[in-house]
Amino acid sequence: MTRRKLNREGSGYSEFLSGSEVVPEGLHERVRAELEARMKPSFFRILFSILKAQIILGALTLLVCPQFGIGPLGGGDGLMGWVESYGHLICGTYCGSIFVGLNVLYARFFLPLDDRNAIRSEPMLPFGVLGVISFSLIVMVSLMWNGIVPHLHAEFVGGWLFAFLWIPLVGLRLGFRGRVSE
Repeated sequence: MTRRKLNREGSGYSEFLSGSEVVPEGLHERVRAELEARMKPSFFRILFSILKAQIILGALTLLVCPQFGIGPLGGGDGLMGWVESYGHLICGTYCGSIFVGLNVLYARFFLPLDDRNAIRSEPMLPFGVLGVISFSLIVMVSLMWNGIVPHLHAEFVGGWLFAFLWIPLVGLRLGFRGRVSE
């Protein structure tokens, strides 16, 4: 297959280079503002994107591993029964890692490129806020569902929230080596 060369003279390319077209006033500023908004998405846009994913993906993790007494499918302790024997800190870190890990994978591979780059440059803030929101929602749902919040030990909660900072940092910031292609 051979490549066809562009005829630059007949395609308006030389007219473009000569700058004979007058750009309407304000167009330059609107284009710059649009590009800047896309290149630097707001914190709330990023947070809303990962929060939407967390609602769905976090609920999926409850099917196999209970979080504060909610889940798993079919009852029992799920994976937590095995991990609990290592102590509250390890159990909380493990459960938090599972809970946020799917969201990190989603953010890394499925968010728009601009959002991925913004999260990659500063993953701890949006995922830290997401961790607090998720923790608060799970505690409230557990209270409504069970009337109590099991596993509400300082070590478990600390490990669970630590996972919301550590997993995104490792999975998003340190995991990228070079540019992310779309």
